[in-house]
Amino acid sequence: DIDLVGHVRRVSTRFLERFEALSDHPLVADVRGIGLFCGFQLMADKKERKPFDPAMKVGVRVQDAAHQRGLYLRSIPPDRISFMPPLIIEENEIDEALDIFKNALDAAWDEIS
Repeated sequence: DIDLVGHVRRVSTRFLERFEALSDHPLVADVRGIGLFCGFQLMADKKERKPFDPAMKVGVRVQDAAHQRGLYLRSIPPDRISFMPPLIIEENEIDEALDIFKNALDAAWDEIS
């Protein structure tokens, strides 16, 4: 048996710290999370809070790049990303998910920049 609540409390710290570190990425304007839920807002200019042209579908680009790499997350218009892994995720899987997500962000950035 696993103490699921205790497990989530333990791994969520690493989860949120690792994903909040992505706020430095040129696409990421905002990162918010609680427990094992994390959301990202993508913007063309994060300092000016200028969104991307919706026709660019940047969130969908990131979502598709993540899916191609085996990470399943959801794009929410306009250009938001929602990620909520299984509650039984382990720390090494958090690290793997972070690496995949960063690669997906980089791939989308390469397409639009």
